[in-house]
Amino acid sequence: KLVALSFSFALCQGCRFSFTVTWLVETRGMGLVQAGSVFAVMQVAGVVARILLGWIADRTGQATRNLVMQAFVAAASVAALALLPVGAPAAALMGLCGLAGFVGASWNGISLAEVARVSPPDRVGDVTSGSTLFVFLGYVAGPSAFSLLVTLSGGWELPMLLVAGQLAIVAALVGVSLRR
Repeated sequence: KLVALSFSFALCQGCRFSFTVTWLVETRGMGLVQAGSVFAVMQVAGVVARILLGWIADRTGQATRNLVMQAFVAAASVAALALLPVGAPAAALMGLCGLAGFVGASWNGISLAEVARVSPPDRVGDVTSGSTLFVFLGYVAGPSAFSLLVTLSGGWELPMLLVAGQLAIVAALVGVSLRR
């Protein structure tokens, strides 16, 4: 379940990181410098969140539960970006991109630490490297499928909503399994 959630996060992060600047230029009419600045905000938010959310996961002792909540917020932020009207204020766009970076680009270390924690002590290297294999499959498969969906659908909204939806569904499934 943790690997599935990590794959889903990687798919979402890979799509956002691969296409945010292009999406901003094509759908919002931004210049490359302005779109790059928004992307930088997303990146910086992710760096800050890696430290903060990792610390919170350590303090709560509920890393997987925290990742599930983080995934729901990440999915909501991507869906909100997809549905944000073209004429929306720049501050709303910047804020949503920052939130998407904060919750959607800070899961990696928490996930790997949790995989290591639940692994048999003599198999930590094997289990974390196996988990990482699936994470990188998400990073590769996600943007490839996303690109195809943008082309086939003729727009960005449906692919973005599908990316958000898959993350929310996987988070819900993992959340249900935590209750058992």
